[in-house]
Amino acid sequence: MSGHRVSIDVDVMRIETHGAIVGTDTERMFTQIARLLLDHGAAYMLVDARGGLSLDNDTRRQLIQKARSCAPTAVAIFGATVPQQAVLMLVSSAVQIMRAQRLPLRFASGESEARAWLVNQRPLPR
Repeated sequence: MSGHRVSIDVDVMRIETHGAIVGTDTERMFTQIARLLLDHGAAYMLVDARGGLSLDNDTRRQLIQKARSCAPTAVAIFGATVPQQAVLMLVSSAVQIMRAQRLPLRFASGESEARAWLVNQRPLPR
């Protein structure tokens, strides 16, 4: 992803953003989500937005369209400003409407809180 750092730990994709997310970033992100869903049955996203995060109108539309068929299991974001949170909540709401399915999303104060929330989103062992 252009200027963003991505790492995978089993079924968790950690994205460290650095500015604008563009169309090619969206393509790569959803390719990775699809791979995690196929390999592990879940795709959790941990987003570090402290380095800046923006989405233009086309990218927001693309995110919503892509998420119709392939959405993460849960998303935890830390370091986002209030305006960034507002935009991301709107995108999340649109995804939920298009999918007719809940997309768990949490804005956390720090990475440890975000990770702990993601752990709690996992199904209980049977």
